[in-house]
Amino acid sequence: QEGITSKNVDEIKAKPTSPQVAKFLGVTPGMGKGLGLSDDWAYKVIKNVGNYGEIFDRDLGKDSPYKMDRELTNLWNNGGVLFPLVVD
Repeated sequence: QEGITSKNVDEIKAKPTSPQVAKFLGVTPGMGKGLGLSDDWAYKVIKNVGNYGEIFDRDLGKDSPYKMDRELTNLWNNGGVLFPLVVD
């Protein structure tokens, strides 16, 4: 929903677009501890594996042999049923 991808995550981490994004990417500490993870866990996942859309496209969607549509596995604002993690 924030448009963070493996290609732009470094740029967004350097200049977060909101306090929530700063916390999500580990710039502002506090999110990882409650999960038993480092504060920058989400940054590491997105940087190394991609966001959900990138993972889907690569493994099941347009960039895979299966060419599946996301349909209901899309974000809610794109006609799907997925809601992003709320970070406060």
